[in-house]
Amino acid sequence: MEKQDYEVRLAKLNERNRIAREIHDHVGHLLSRSILQVGALMVTQQDQTLCENLGHVRDTLAQAMDSIRSSVHDLHADSIDLEM
Repeated sequence: MEKQDYEVRLAKLNERNRIAREIHDHVGHLLSRSILQVGALMVTQQDQTLCENLGHVRDTLAQAMDSIRSSVHDLHADSIDLEM
């Protein structure tokens, strides 16, 4: 029974790490790229209202990035707990 419990815990650990890696690598990359693209648009804009709106979009994307980081950190922390 002990070996079976270990294997279940190991499978959970591996799955959480896989999910955290995918979120970090894929979603995190897309959000980072979007933040940079919006920033570049802001630099080239002459229209102040549009620039302010782009700033709001950039801020929302940054909040999403922070949320992703927090979620990945929590998944990693849960994985560490499983190892113990």
